[in-house]
Amino acid sequence: MSAQTKPSLERMRLEHEAWIANWKASGRNARGYSAPCCHRRIETAAPSNGETWDSFVTCPHCGSLHFKFVTAKSVRARIGVIK
Repeated sequence: MSAQTKPSLERMRLEHEAWIANWKASGRNARGYSAPCCHRRIETAAPSNGETWDSFVTCPHCGSLHFKFVTAKSVRARIGVIK
């Protein structure tokens, strides 16, 4: 069970949505994916072609942690080890 409280999750989700909106408004690439923890949609910043970004992230919907690999065209997200 996550230690996140409902008000802090709501604040995190709103801050995440505002950050992604600003990222996209500046003309940068973003990709959506299904969170492996709660299966809700998350948008994430994406790199330019040829780059891969990896992150250990907190889901803004349920507060669970997961790992993601993001390229310009795709997102792979998993709880645990990504192969």
